[in-house]
Amino acid sequence: MTFGEFINKYNIQLNEQQLAAVKSVEKPTLILAVPGSGKTRVLITRLGYMIYCLAIEPESILTLTYTVPATMEMKTRFAEMFGQEMAGKLNFRTINGIAAKIINYFSEKSHKEVYNLLDKESDRYRLLAEAYTEAVNSRPTESDLMNLSTRITYIKNMMLSKDEIAVLGEKEDIPIHKIFDIYNKKLRDGFLMDYDDQMIYAINLLKLCKDLLRDFQETYKYICVDEAQDTSKIQHELINMLAGKYRKLFMVGDEDQSIYGFRAAYPEALISFEENYPGANVLLMEENFRSAGEIVKAADRFVSKNTMRHEKHMKATRDMGVDIKTIKVNDRKDQYSHLIEAARQCQMEKYEIEQSRMKKYQTEQSRINGVESGFEEKTMGQKVTAVLYPENECILPVIDRLERMNIPYYVKNNDLTFFSNKVVKDIRDIILFAYDTKNTELFTRIYFKVSTYIGRDYLDRIYRLSKKEDIPILQAALKIPEIPSGSKQSVGKIIRQFENLLKDNGGQAIGRIAGTMGYNDYLQRYKIKTDKIDIIKAIASMEPSAMRVVERLDELAKIISTKKFNKNSNFVLSTIHSSKGLEYDRVFIMDGKDGIFPSKVIARPEKADTESLKEYEEERRLYYVAVTRAKDELVLFTFVNASTFSDELLGLEKADRKPSRSGNTISVKNGLVEKTKTIDISDARYKEKLEEIKRTGKVVHKKLGECKARVIDDRMVELESKTKKIKCDLRVMLKNQLIE
Repeated sequence: MTFGEFINKYNIQLNEQQLAAVKSVEKPTLILAVPGSGKTRVLITRLGYMIYCLAIEPESILTLTYTVPATMEMKTRFAEMFGQEMAGKLNFRTINGIAAKIINYFSEKSHKEVYNLLDKESDRYRLLAEAYTEAVNSRPTESDLMNLSTRITYIKNMMLSKDEIAVLGEKEDIPIHKIFDIYNKKLRDGFLMDYDDQMIYAINLLKLCKDLLRDFQETYKYICVDEAQDTSKIQHELINMLAGKYRKLFMVGDEDQSIYGFRAAYPEALISFEENYPGANVLLMEENFRSAGEIVKAADRFVSKNTMRHEKHMKATRDMGVDIKTIKVNDRKDQYSHLIEAARQCQMEKYEIEQSRMKKYQTEQSRINGVESGFEEKTMGQKVTAVLYPENECILPVIDRLERMNIPYYVKNNDLTFFSNKVVKDIRDIILFAYDTKNTELFTRIYFKVSTYIGRDYLDRIYRLSKKEDIPILQAALKIPEIPSGSKQSVGKIIRQFENLLKDNGGQAIGRIAGTMGYNDYLQRYKIKTDKIDIIKAIASMEPSAMRVVERLDELAKIISTKKFNKNSNFVLSTIHSSKGLEYDRVFIMDGKDGIFPSKVIARPEKADTESLKEYEEERRLYYVAVTRAKDELVLFTFVNASTFSDELLGLEKADRKPSRSGNTISVKNGLVEKTKTIDISDARYKEKLEEIKRTGKVVHKKLGECKARVIDDRMVELESKTKKIKCDLRVMLKNQLIE
């Protein structure tokens, strides 16, 4: 079949860059495909071109994808275009899948027993927990196990040396090298290998058995790799071994979209492709068919500042579209009311569409069954709004509010590790101890995390006295003569703090624990991130007491783990990582605040060390991926003088980043910066705070401290501190961040 006949028969419509990619078969080829450039369509078309135009045997083509769902989608899309029979002759596999085939083939040919695959996550976690306990002498939390599992995967996929593992352990402040060795010994003792070992095992077999390597190189002369930027170092080594003889390797990826560094993604392989394959073709697919022109232009400007990349520029095929909208907020909590309003709007849009369809069905006098089945399907014509965020925990305060208001939504990630995180467990323990002041188990876990200044050596004596006299533990501490007077003064103060904690509303309680009671000092002392406190406090602000905070955390954990979410909802909540490869009509990007996203700003990349720059540029790539999920509308939350990523996306110079007293927000149109008047505090946020004051009768003022509060009318609030009583405008206080 000629190429022209092929194009006509299968109705193929590709641009020049895409056609060049399809025709590059005989040389090693790297396709750098920007977001929304139709890379999957090109890869599938190329497979058809190889079979029908070049008469290449389909059985000799191996197509590798990153995940099992991606493999299934690729095969399905090929079958839709070229037929099920031909799809059945091609080999679509994950990289782990081809590693498994190599191992099984070796076993069959050599009649030797091979390691069994540890394929259940629960079994892997059990072994990791045993290894952790042996190495650290304490039980890990679920959060610890997830982090440890990720680290083990990283070590094996990056092929780290013992010295490099030790350095990683120092950064993590755990004996990762010791845990790693114990875990691997447990695998060997059980004649087991995990998924990461599977690739190591396959590579070792190929190195040791030349006949095995030859058989696979002869079987798969043509190798195609999708999402190559997500492939790890050891996976690239396996691919290079298989492609080593014939060099007919076709890789599709984009280092600008490499966002899985924590799982050992190795975009360096794309950057060094020409060095590894001299004479290779490096082709670009730069046209974005997904996003409006304003979004494409801003995204390209942003990512072009990265240094670890090939030179390329994304171009829009659509018109410029609407402005990129920004909403200026003072803190993270201000975002939530805007998102609730967006969710309500989505609910209303869906209702209006359903009503319109109902009228249409009634007009056409459709049968009742037809009407019902129509409403079970995804509502046609509705726009989907997505809220994207860097970490799973970022969205918890929004989920909390959506649940309270019974607003429908769909969350893509049912991740519960936040609730087992050590910081969250500490906050729970501190609150529970306030209600159970004789509980020795709780006190043992928290005494050094709040400002008691009691030495561990005194604990047994304190506990015995507490039990003997049936008095609270801290009261018993005051009766131990050997405890220094300075420590006793601290104990007296912390007793009063625990007593006041019982009187606080939820938000005040978390503020007290983190601040006055010294928990933030503990976190900083041990270099533990404090970002979990913000999330807990945002949830706690809706609760009347400290105990209700504990109960609400349990309720949210249960909701997230058991609720059956409607996947057809037009309001979607997703981490940026989980949104990869997807697109939405309208996208909100939240938590784009310096110190959160990005976690650390590097003002002068040329002065940064390599490791810090790699981490920073990965966060930049993550932001870029979030931006390029938007088709029509992009909405950014910007924080006063603290939103480096959004400022760069909008093309603002440093001089333009000064906070505006007028409450202006910035939008971009045709590459120019425009200012439009907006209100910093939304009506929903204002009403939420007003109701909270009515309910609790308290506020924390930044200058006056804790105050009794009385609502005078819809605008004015009376505050009474220990020293004065004043009347204040609530909106002004919120706008100027005078109250929490």
